[in-house]
Amino acid sequence: MPLTREHNAGMERRRDAVARSAMFRGMPEALIDHVVACSIERRLDEGEVLFFKNDPGEFLGLVAQGRIYKILYGPKGQELILDTIETDDTVDEMALVDGSPRSFTAMAYGPVSALLIPRRHFQPLLENPLLMQRVHSLLHERFRRAVDSMEILCLHQLESRLARRMLSMMRGEAGARSGVVEVELPPTQSILAAMVNVSRPKLNAQLQEWRRTGMISCHRNIVRIHDVDALRGKAGLGRAHGASDEKSVPAPIRVRMSF
Repeated sequence: MPLTREHNAGMERRRDAVARSAMFRGMPEALIDHVVACSIERRLDEGEVLFFKNDPGEFLGLVAQGRIYKILYGPKGQELILDTIETDDTVDEMALVDGSPRSFTAMAYGPVSALLIPRRHFQPLLENPLLMQRVHSLLHERFRRAVDSMEILCLHQLESRLARRMLSMMRGEAGARSGVVEVELPPTQSILAAMVNVSRPKLNAQLQEWRRTGMISCHRNIVRIHDVDALRGKAGLGRAHGASDEKSVPAPIRVRMSF
């Protein structure tokens, strides 16, 4: 009997995770029942890999609790964190669309509970037009984010990249009235460096420069932003109290051509 109660409680938690997820929220009960029945729960520890780049796409993942990083590795072992997959998000929706190998490595950031839906159970999902419309919408959103990330990493200087990352980490309006906002950075500079595609020494030098100017102060991995307007200026997102260090670029000129 205790095992039965424990099993039922586990299935109920699994159902809640599926029903509230970005992909399956609002979907028919029968489809949710199918996902709950066929999914496999997997728990990951900090730094454990769910799958590696070029692995076959044998399952669709759903983060029930925790956070997963999408990572690419360079030829010399450099890490680049492309994106973060949060609780209630799915991992690699492309597995539903085609049979291509994984395009990134998925690694746990802290303890993670994930639900895996094996490929052999995909058919009811593929036959539901509402779900597939949701899948394509999620893929389009990820594509837009990937383009934005590529623009920032390739065309912006370190100061701008780091400022944009910090602004994206701001949660809510806590401290906004006093003009001070707290941001919780990753626990190690290695992770933050991989997010902005820079070495740890250069990242640390940039943070120290901002501290000297009084724009931020740091305590462990908590950064207090004392001038959000100035940080936006560093990010190139608007005029701050001081001019941005980014060099101004003239707007492109439109030319009408006749043939």
